[in-house]
Formats: sequence, structure tokens, C-alpha cells
Amino acid sequence: MTARPFYIFVVGGKYYLINVDDRLSIHLPKEEAETLKLIEDNGKISPRQELLLWKYDLISGSSPVKNKRDAIEIQSVTLLVTHACNFKCTYCYEFSNFSQPHSKPGKMTFDVAQRTVDWLIKKSGSRRQLSLGFFGGEPLMNFSLIKEVVAYANLRAQEARKSFSFSLTTNGSLLNDEIIAFLKTHSIKVTVSMDGNKEIQNTQRPMLNGKDSYDIVRPKAVKLLEEMPDTSCQATMCGDTALDTVKESLAALGFKRIGLTNVTPATSEDRKMTSGKVWNIDTAIDFLEKEAITLRNAIANRDADAIRNPFNYLCQRVGTFLTGEVKEHHCGAGKASVAVANSGDIYLCHRFSDLSDYRLGHIEDLHIDREPYLDKPVGSIDACSNCFSRYHCPGGCYHDNLNTTGSVFEPNSDLCEVSRHMTELSAAIAADLVEEDIAFLVSEKLVDADASRRTASQIGITTGSVVAEAGLSGLSYAIPAPWVVSE
Repeated sequence: MTARPFYIFVVGGKYYLINVDDRLSIHLPKEEAETLKLIEDNGKISPRQELLLWKYDLISGSSPVKNKRDAIEIQSVTLLVTHACNFKCTYCYEFSNFSQPHSKPGKMTFDVAQRTVDWLIKKSGSRRQLSLGFFGGEPLMNFSLIKEVVAYANLRAQEARKSFSFSLTTNGSLLNDEIIAFLKTHSIKVTVSMDGNKEIQNTQRPMLNGKDSYDIVRPKAVKLLEEMPDTSCQATMCGDTALDTVKESLAALGFKRIGLTNVTPATSEDRKMTSGKVWNIDTAIDFLEKEAITLRNAIANRDADAIRNPFNYLCQRVGTFLTGEVKEHHCGAGKASVAVANSGDIYLCHRFSDLSDYRLGHIEDLHIDREPYLDKPVGSIDACSNCFSRYHCPGGCYHDNLNTTGSVFEPNSDLCEVSRHMTELSAAIAADLVEEDIAFLVSEKLVDADASRRTASQIGITTGSVVAEAGLSGLSYAIPAPWVVSE
């Protein structure tokens, strides 16, 4: 007899079990936990252990992820409308030593953007909902093109009986009344890149001319939030950045959706020079533990607004234990989403622009080379296949992997550690929820409508959308950190 994969851990002095393949979390007595733990240690099964395996449905079953490649149609493109930027962020990868800037610098022309829209419509097959993301550099330095592209995409979509949604990531410095009105009129999903309070922002994100940026960006961000309150903010943490301070300062400006990501070294040489200390893993784990406690309290107090703001990312993973959702890929890069540079070359994602090894093709090509990225991490990557968190965070960010391990397919072990702890915390919260708690989360749309107190007889598999996992454009949330806020 062999046991199904399971994992036992302790949070807050209580013992929990994760039934890995069924995505179930259970609170169990210490004695039972210690008895089952012996199976992990020596692989032998006693009569007492066999009874517990039957009790927790750990006797028979199979992996919910099939290793065959799925046929995934492209439905999202990130347009790199310019490589120019008026900021000089300390951690920017845009002009790293890895880059081979055959299309830098310069702006995308309308001809290239137009042909990209046509290419996406052709490649999307039966997909009706398509998306375009505007990225840079600073995309608002080519605002005239953005306006032309939105008009053209909507026209072509109508002709093809499809529809487009749009997103844009900006440093916020060029926002004005005209731009904000345009973004609002066309329901463009906006993410402002801003790193925290005045000191952090000015240190990490100075202007290109060396001047401070906070006092320029802050009033423009506030005005944007007045018109578009659902605007997201993306903050990058470096070294010992105080995450509580970052979150609180951005929330004070009015941001309701705050994403935190670790800085990725631009090159392997950069990582050697910093001794790998481009961010602090202990700081991230301590932050997660505080967030988990606060989320528990917010659920108990039925404070939906508090959960939507800072804890949505953690609540989402709690939801996977209530629905049984399987996440088959970290994000949609190279699968449902790609990036297009101003040359018309197609890349794995916006972070790989001008890296020739990750060029998938050109917008004139009917076929692009996506095959290596269609393989599912579970079944093809040992680090994922043997991990208890494999159905919650598989594979990691390709760009972060490349710059930390040397391979897009080899996950960053530090981020894996943080993400595994996030899974433990989420599993513990899910196991402790009562029916009234789950009903509250469902009613407030904080978890999916089919969330429930699942038992062995209710096991089902829900595969998450590749694009939904990465954000509408495959750029705003397709970033390394496992604790990113997303919808």
C-alpha cells in the first residue's frame, strides 16, 4: 500500500494536513499528525497509520494535472509602445546587460501596432474576449499611438465579432486631465508603478534627470484615483524595504489594489555583486504572517472592504482550498499572452523584449514557437512535481527564474520558500473557516461562488484561466512575487 501525497505542518501551534492532489486542507489532532508524519519519514505504513490514511482519503487517487500540452489560443498581447522613459529606477531591467537592443531605443509605429492587432485577431481563433496591454519604458510617452490603437482595435473587433479590453502600466508622472479622461472613457485598466512613501519612492524611482519623483507622481495618482478608484498600484521591494510602511503609505493615497513584487537582479552578474541580497526573504515571510493574522480577523469581523484592499492575494489562495482550483501555470506568458516590440518581433513577455533566445517569432508569422512554454511545470520540472504547493504556484516567473537560476524553467528557491509558506498560511485559514465564514466570503465575491467546505466525496477539478492568472494583459500581475494582488 502507498499513501497519496500529503503534507503536515504547524501554524500557530495547531497541526494541519494538506491532501495535495485534492487541494484539501484539514485541521487534525497533534497525535494523528505525528502518526502520519512517520510515513513521510520512513515510508512504512502501520495498521494505525492505514486507518488514518483511509480517514483522510489518502489511499487512492491520481494527479489532477495531465502532462499533455493543451491547445491554448493567444488572446492577449502586451505592446511595448516605447523603450524610452523619464525615470531612472535603480532596479530597472530595461537596459540590462542581458538585452540585445536591436529595436532600442525608439517608439512603436502605428503600422506595427495595427498589424499586431490584426495578427492577434487571427491567432485568437474562437476566443471572443481579447486584450491589449500598453507597456514601456513609459508608455504615456507615446500616448498618441495608444489613442490610435484603441480606436483601431475596437473597430477591427467589431468587424470580427470580438471585443477588446485594455490595460496600461505607467509611472504616473505624465498623467493629465486629457489622459485621465481618455483612460476612463475607454475603461482602460491602469496600474501605477509607485514604491511607497516619499523616501522610498525618491530613493528607488528617481527621475531621469536625477530629481525626486514623489511630489510629481503623488497628486497625479490621487487625481487618477478620484476618477478611477479601482486603479491598481504596483510596488517593488528592495533589500530590507519595510513592507508594512509601503502598504500603508500607498493605501493612504487611496489605492485599493496594491501589488508587491521583489526586485529581480538585471543579470546574473548583478546578483553576484549584491551577494543575492536584492530582497529580504525573512522580511517577506514575517509580512505574510502578519497579513494572515489580520485576514483572519477581517473575516471574523466581516470586514469585506479590508479584505479587498490589502489581503485579496492571500484570500485568493484560501479560495483555492475551498474550490479545488488547480493552477497549471504561473502566468500566461508564452501561452495565452505574448509581448510585441516596436520591431514587430514577438517575445515570451514584456520582460524578455530584445532577448533573442526568447523571441518567438514576428507578427508576419502564422506560426510562433511557443511549444516549450506549453509544458506544465508539474510533470516537467522536478522542483514543482515534488512540491506540496505544486497546484497553487507552479513554475515561477520566467524572467526571475532566468536571472536567479540561469534557466527560465528552474524556479527561484527563495521565492519558492515564500510561496510555500503562503500556501501553508492559506491552507490553515481555509481549514479553520466555518460555514458562515465561507458564506460571507462568497456573498462578498471574495472567493468563487462554488467555494464550500469540501470533503472527499465532493472533490472536483477547476482549472484556472491562464490569462486570468496573469491579469488581463499578462503584464500587470505576471510578476515574480507570489503575493501579488490580483482580481
